[in-house]
Amino acid sequence: MSTVRTHLKLAVRAFIQQPGFTAAAVVTLALGIGANSAIFSVVNAVLLRPLPYQDAERIVMLWRTAPAQGEIEGFVSYPDFRDWKDESESFQDLAAFWAFPNGNVNLTGGAEPERVPVARVTAGYFELLGVLPIAGRTIRPEENVVGNHRVAMLSYALWQRQFGGDPGLVGRPVYVNGFPYTVIGIMPADFRPVGTLALGDEVELWRPLAPDDNQTGGRGARQLRVVGRLEEDVTVAQAQAELDQIVQGLAQEYPETNAGTGVRVVSMRDQVVHDVRPALLLLLGAVTLVLLIACTNVANLLLARATARKKQLAIRVALGAPRSRIVQQLLTESLLLGAVGGVLGFGMAVLGADALVALGPADIPLLEDVGVDLGVLAFTAGISLLAGVLFGLVPALQSSRPNVTEDLKDGGRRSARTSDRRVADLLVVSEVALAFVLLMAAGLLMRSFQELMRVDPGFDPTNVLSLQIELPMGTTYTSQQQRDQFFQELLDRIETIPGIRAASMTNAPPLREGGFDVNFTVTGMGDLPLGEQPLADLRMIEPSFFATMGISLVTGRAFTAQDDRRAPRVAIVNQSMARRLWPDDSPIGSRVELSYGPEAEIVGVAADVQTHGLEAEIKPTIYWPSDQLTYNFMTVIARTTAGQTGGALRAIRRELSDMDADLPIYNVATMEQLIADSVAERRFQAVVISSFSTLAVLLAIVGIYGVISYSVGQRAREMGIRKALGARSADTLRLVLKQGLWLTALGMAVGAAVSLGFNRLLEGFLFGVDSTDFRTYLATALLLG
Repeated sequence: MSTVRTHLKLAVRAFIQQPGFTAAAVVTLALGIGANSAIFSVVNAVLLRPLPYQDAERIVMLWRTAPAQGEIEGFVSYPDFRDWKDESESFQDLAAFWAFPNGNVNLTGGAEPERVPVARVTAGYFELLGVLPIAGRTIRPEENVVGNHRVAMLSYALWQRQFGGDPGLVGRPVYVNGFPYTVIGIMPADFRPVGTLALGDEVELWRPLAPDDNQTGGRGARQLRVVGRLEEDVTVAQAQAELDQIVQGLAQEYPETNAGTGVRVVSMRDQVVHDVRPALLLLLGAVTLVLLIACTNVANLLLARATARKKQLAIRVALGAPRSRIVQQLLTESLLLGAVGGVLGFGMAVLGADALVALGPADIPLLEDVGVDLGVLAFTAGISLLAGVLFGLVPALQSSRPNVTEDLKDGGRRSARTSDRRVADLLVVSEVALAFVLLMAAGLLMRSFQELMRVDPGFDPTNVLSLQIELPMGTTYTSQQQRDQFFQELLDRIETIPGIRAASMTNAPPLREGGFDVNFTVTGMGDLPLGEQPLADLRMIEPSFFATMGISLVTGRAFTAQDDRRAPRVAIVNQSMARRLWPDDSPIGSRVELSYGPEAEIVGVAADVQTHGLEAEIKPTIYWPSDQLTYNFMTVIARTTAGQTGGALRAIRRELSDMDADLPIYNVATMEQLIADSVAERRFQAVVISSFSTLAVLLAIVGIYGVISYSVGQRAREMGIRKALGARSADTLRLVLKQGLWLTALGMAVGAAVSLGFNRLLEGFLFGVDSTDFRTYLATALLLG
């Protein structure tokens, strides 16, 4: 300990004597360490921290698969769920739930009417997750039966927001779509049904899943998600094998509905993060390159400093200091620099984590849990120690072998050995190569984002407002005629609002959510079992929908007001569906039949629309007149004049309140917002990696400057002699620039070669750009050069 104290005292004294060097090294390290810790805080929250359930590693999700239809995470029917539950032995329990945006409810009886995300669950759901209410009880098996199902459990936030945290609410009714539901339980404040969410909506009300009431009773009615808890000694693979056998038996027993179907068992952790894990690991890899560049810079600074101290080190060796003692002293200085840089970097990580949460897209799970905790603190301490060793080891080993005779003979004149210069040059080449790799990755991601934004969504999003409304059809609006009249009157009122140019309705707007996935057959396809029928996206629309959205009709006709419930049923298909099923013919006049009964004549083909995101594959889509189907929820689409969106929304609220004050408006957004949201994750990746690459380039610039300026200082006597012998200033300038350009060119050549392999890892993140894109390579080389 006495030796350690001596080393620390000498290190502190040396750093105080050289404040410029110390500040440069500490700030460089702090930038690299802080960026790594900030990204790790996200990785820790999303990928590493246990999910908020008891023994979460044993919780799994179970999905129906249909390979012929390209489905790997399909919903499950209630009878299939019951068979899985009754016949399997790998699970302590299975539970089912039904949650989707249009299954949300209008809640009244609290402070004001509100649209609330809801999940309908089977008994045992909360016990399976290991989370119990703070007041009241959970759902009982007898409440999963129609007649006993009018009970509800509320989230803590909803309880506080709408009912002021009233402890007497348990046992009293709230009104769900107009029906009284008795509150039986309040969930804890920290309970969030991670992994059970539908399109990012946080569930705030749970009610019993009553199959008959929810139209989920048939084996072909697949609307449920299934969650299970494995027995203690059962693996996911063992559960998968057992369910495969059960599913094969069901396919033989019920070929009409179950032929060609399978099952997929996924751990809850993988279910929650599988979409974002590659992107987070990419960011972690990118920020690691930044830390390596920072360490390389500081190593060069230490090499330069060691040259200035070589006489001092030679005197120590001459007085008998062993090489190990010299290495210990120099490593102590490196570790101290790393520790101070780590402290400052931790502060930067706190700010960086907040910035990442603010920038991050809403669909990154658990992002709201990102914060700097003990795990992040331990990570910061670890990489600070590692960085101290990384940047300190090479200079320490180089400096611990002084040429005592020559260094003492120099009389204090500072000169660098050839080996020192070579090491410094190698370090610069390395950091330029790393900067090239990172800048190339950023360039490809930016190019990819630009290509994505050039995609034609298939409609005109300018000044288009969307909002959703659901009518409680079990109480006030019991007949479809009432619902038709309500929405028609609302549309008529909206069209008279100043600033609104056109209005229409659909059950599902583009980019907000999918329509209904339905199996179908068309003329000439024959009778196919349900499992072999193709899937299409069914969207109900008003006749004015295409005109309001700016969607073009390729052939045939649009819907008209005459396509009502008394007229023959008609449908319009999109171009992708027409090309797939009628490659050499026109679909006009053919008939399409949905698996649950309705049949219609195809009267038109509409242009393709990017309904599921700008980069998603366009699915076969069937448009159906809303006046020929039953519904109780609709999305209102209003195209406004420029700058009138806010005023139009307020006017629509007033009109709706005048018609029915208990109806809330929800999911309010402009189409431009929806497009921005659909590319938010790619924008996040591009912005973050571009920020890291900018930092890397700045560090590389500083590194090259440090080496060249140090080299010029070492060669000042030589340059003076050249000048005295007649060399021009241009000759000296050329000599210096040649060294810098040579190091840069060599570093870029190495970086370009490494990028060829590294960029293959990016292929899953690119859109419309090849990982070997020549223009991006050229731009990267020019910018870095």
